[in-house]
Amino acid sequence: MYKVKSMYKVRLSNFELLRIVCMVMICLLHAHTFVSGNPTKAEIVYSPLPSFFRVFIYYLTIVSVDVFVLISGWFGIRFSLKKFSSLLFQVLFFVVVGSIICFDQLQHLSIGGILGALVMGNSEYWFIKVYLLLMLFIPIINSFIENTCKKQLEFVLLGGFAFLFFYGWVFPDSTDWILHGYSFPCFVYLYILGRYLRLYPNRLTLCKCHNYMFIYFGLGMISTFFELFLISRNIDFKGRQHFYFSPIIILMSVSLLLMFSKIKIQNKVINWVSISSLSVYLFHNHFLFFEKIYQPVILNLWIKNSYLIYVVKLFLFCIFIFIISVLLDKIRIFLFKLFLKTINIRL
Repeated sequence: MYKVKSMYKVRLSNFELLRIVCMVMICLLHAHTFVSGNPTKAEIVYSPLPSFFRVFIYYLTIVSVDVFVLISGWFGIRFSLKKFSSLLFQVLFFVVVGSIICFDQLQHLSIGGILGALVMGNSEYWFIKVYLLLMLFIPIINSFIENTCKKQLEFVLLGGFAFLFFYGWVFPDSTDWILHGYSFPCFVYLYILGRYLRLYPNRLTLCKCHNYMFIYFGLGMISTFFELFLISRNIDFKGRQHFYFSPIIILMSVSLLLMFSKIKIQNKVINWVSISSLSVYLFHNHFLFFEKIYQPVILNLWIKNSYLIYVVKLFLFCIFIFIISVLLDKIRIFLFKLFLKTINIRL
């Protein structure tokens, strides 16, 4: 048996920095997915270098969701009603803020609109819905990990991977509830995997930082060349290479996690910013803000600039969105603390 270690009271800045990096990556990923997209066969022929980097950036950024869940597993989530309600309040806050900014759609601030926001009926907030479910089941999952020996946990991880790989990747259309990695079973698997990596270090997890960097970027390049090959040969791989539960994506995610685990850094500013990292997802992916502001701005950058200038401006725009989101979230934190103080509950 192995006792589950509790979360660090002092935030480790290397992992907090990783959260920040991943959130910027999610902004870039959404820009790629919904605006620029994959290059066409003709673009690969006439603009090979921009085509390569379009796909390469996509593969470097798609790991961000998996990494977030792996970080949760690495430290271990501890369920509390305050944390759960804080997350719900954060969602509600950014739904309201996003609707106010998109002032021509204020009907979403009606009672029906707010209730709809709380149940998160739109697909844009799929991550929050699955993560909330993970939080609800976390006492059971933690108890299982705590009372399971290393060999049993390895058997579960291997068996779970085989099942999810077969039904979620080889035959993705046969099992709807796996949803290409956008699902509760996949989050549970990633959480347990992250916990295992933390509790049972071995030769694979004790390598130097540059080894994991090489794996991360190397697999990204291999995936990019494979993607370009599929496009140039008109081969339909049914998007398997993009699934969050793709073996390559998982390996890249684990490599990035372990790479940052080797970085030694402690910084109060990084920790202060990282506390609000989820707000970036909630703000830029708001169902109105994304459609009315985020997408049009990025589309305008895409149309009016060369690819190199587009990438630079896109990165700066994502940083701008990040800063605004964090500052707004500090207001949210103040309001939530004020609410808890009003009802005599300490955060």
